[in-house]
Amino acid sequence: MKKIQVIVLMLCAISLIAPVHLSAQCAMCGASVQSSDEGLEMAAGLNAGILYLLLVPYVIFMTFAIVIYKTIKRKKQQENTLMYNNKI
Repeated sequence: MKKIQVIVLMLCAISLIAPVHLSAQCAMCGASVQSSDEGLEMAAGLNAGILYLLLVPYVIFMTFAIVIYKTIKRKKQQENTLMYNNKI
């Protein structure tokens, strides 16, 4: 279990450290926004909005996955304690 936690933490640290420029706009959206007068400011806001909307489903999925994992782990621990108590 601790090995998995270490691997996940390392991957998170690497993803935070790695300098990656994210551009969430499609080519048509970028061209139409940048052709306007205040194009660069709007493009930055549009990128942030798109990335925010992309992040929400992943957070929801991870929340459900963690809850399910902990529930299964708790049931296994209860079964193991019941089996151990029945043997004594």
